[in-house]
Amino acid sequence: MNLIAKRKALTPAKDNSLLQNSVDYFQRLDIGTAQIKDASITDAKIVTLDVGKLTAGTISSKSIVLAVSAGTGDTEIRAGIATGDFANTGAANGFILGLDDSDSDKPKFFIGGGSNYMKWDGAALTVTAPVITSIAAGTDPAIQGWTSNLVFSASDADTVAWAIGTVTLTDGTTYSITAGNTGNMAALTYIYLDPVVSATVLQTSTTAANAVGAKKILLATAQNNAAGSATFQVYGGGGGTVIKNANISDCAINKLTAGTISSKAITLAITAGTGDSYIAAGKTDFTNTNAGFILGLDDSDSDKAKFYIGDSTHYLNWTGAALNIYGGTLTVGGGSVIMDATGICVKGTAYGSGVINIQDADAHECGAMWGFDGTSNQVAIIGAKQGLSLTAGAISVGCNTGEIYLRCTDEIIFGPTNNIIRPDDNVTTDCGTASNRWNSVYAQNHIIGGEGDAESIEGNIAYSWIPDTYVFAVYENSGWRAVELT
Repeated sequence: MNLIAKRKALTPAKDNSLLQNSVDYFQRLDIGTAQIKDASITDAKIVTLDVGKLTAGTISSKSIVLAVSAGTGDTEIRAGIATGDFANTGAANGFILGLDDSDSDKPKFFIGGGSNYMKWDGAALTVTAPVITSIAAGTDPAIQGWTSNLVFSASDADTVAWAIGTVTLTDGTTYSITAGNTGNMAALTYIYLDPVVSATVLQTSTTAANAVGAKKILLATAQNNAAGSATFQVYGGGGGTVIKNANISDCAINKLTAGTISSKAITLAITAGTGDSYIAAGKTDFTNTNAGFILGLDDSDSDKAKFYIGDSTHYLNWTGAALNIYGGTLTVGGGSVIMDATGICVKGTAYGSGVINIQDADAHECGAMWGFDGTSNQVAIIGAKQGLSLTAGAISVGCNTGEIYLRCTDEIIFGPTNNIIRPDDNVTTDCGTASNRWNSVYAQNHIIGGEGDAESIEGNIAYSWIPDTYVFAVYENSGWRAVELT
């Protein structure tokens, strides 16, 4: 090494050797930096060095050993995070690794920032917002995701079986599982894979702790069921969950949102004062406001059984006391019965159709009333025991073509007094050629009154005694015609 230095005043050596004089000489040198900048000082020449002097370059040592001395402060390597801040309370971005002197020299580590970081606090690892992109092959199965194509099924009341299949882990590892079953269960049973015991045969246990832990995967649970088939819950694969009726203690009716009820009977609960009990669609109360139907018991009306179907213009109601039909058409054979605001109309599809039969208690036909096609406004009373009884009132026939017909052996029979057959006194001449005049009366081999049959011979006159009045008819132009009394 060549040194160029300025020499200061020297005191010649008196008692020292030449070597001592040389050391003293160099100790008194004012060494200029520019003159020793290319000096090479080896590790052997350095006894101690303050680490604060290392301000540049790269440390290429294979290991760095930090000194540890309890009570003298933390030992750490860090960047960005303040000294001793192993929890990064300052929310800085960086890392710190070392021993926390204030916490019994526990080793701690923090890397990250204020929101995303990984921290080891000497006892637990905390990772926020982690994104794991892959898992190395051989990672413990217990911490991996997995899928399975195993199919489970209930063999009987206490046995659950599974077919052959494959369990596949996230890292790509596969386990080919052989078919098996739980055997006869007496309690809740855990079905799991433990490759340490067998990579092909599933294990079973009634102890939950046996089915979890390192290298284990819980695949399903199963339970014996004395009331029917065994039940099971599969956490992956096929078979799903089988829940029998006996396993359901209660279920809210609004949970039944699809499917068909195939029960033979549906029994509705009835508790007075708690609201209506009903089955309905479109309606929520026993009214005709909304279209739909409702069948049930009306809590507001002493729990009367009611049935309402239809809408505000067409409906059928059983009110608990009466049957009401409005705006509808009741089809009867080839005709129909129309019920609306105008009344009840029995309508046939042809002449003589639309019959209403009237029978007695022994189902004997007592008579029938039927309407024609509307061309002649006729009403006929027919049948084996025909009869029309009026205790009061009158039979009114319309104007112009109104008629009352008697056929075969039919009769009009009057009581002993106060019976009249006559044209309406108040009818205008529209009902005849003159007021209070018969237009025509046809006997057609029937009796008018009770005096006897009159032969249908031209010019014959028939009469009948009606109290205080005689009714006369003449057979004229092949028919009987009333005779006007003036």
